[in-house]
Amino acid sequence: MGWFSRKPSFYEINKLPENDEKLMCFGSVLVSNNHVYSQASILNFEEKYRETYINGLAEMWEIVDSATAKETIEWLLNEGHRTKYNDIILEIIKSKGRPEGIEQEIVDSFNEGCKTLFSVSKGKVKFTSPEDIVNFKTMEAWDYERVGFLARTCCFLNYITREEAMSYLQTVAKLSSKAYPDWEAYMVGFLLGRSVSFSSDIYGLALSAEELIKGKKYVLNKYPLNTF
Repeated sequence: MGWFSRKPSFYEINKLPENDEKLMCFGSVLVSNNHVYSQASILNFEEKYRETYINGLAEMWEIVDSATAKETIEWLLNEGHRTKYNDIILEIIKSKGRPEGIEQEIVDSFNEGCKTLFSVSKGKVKFTSPEDIVNFKTMEAWDYERVGFLARTCCFLNYITREEAMSYLQTVAKLSSKAYPDWEAYMVGFLLGRSVSFSSDIYGLALSAEELIKGKKYVLNKYPLNTF
């Protein structure tokens, strides 16, 4: 090594073999929304994020140890928000935005989510207008993407083992590839699930999703969903 040898980056140090890197597709939007995009394809995080994740998982998820981590991840896998909201979304679509017996706040959140996605994607993510959704079938991806994120962050915090994290990721890979034909459809399910479940703005997450799908150096572009 010479005097001016370059120090390897955090990404280079933690780069995964292809079969493992492929599983980093799941949770990648939430990871990239919290970090730089290069960490979307690795299992480890920089040490400076440890306290942030400890506090964030405790406050937002009530995850503080191995037991609560596994309980939460398994709830997302087996039940999640889809059991409450999926039929509601389908009813809103069926009624063309004028359903009976559904809280107006939920309808408004759904419509706002459609508008945001249509704006970000310019019609390229399976939307023809803010009110007309072509291929939506399920919001399962909202639960599966969070499984990916929690599996990775809980592994980083040593709440679960690496083997357990990879097992959870393998499970959501199988479930997601059965539920969706491609990443665009997966992201529609994820983002509309987020919009309806939390009545929250999805603009930043939608931008991250678009970047990860279209950017040639990112995992979602490198590994199509139908290859899982």
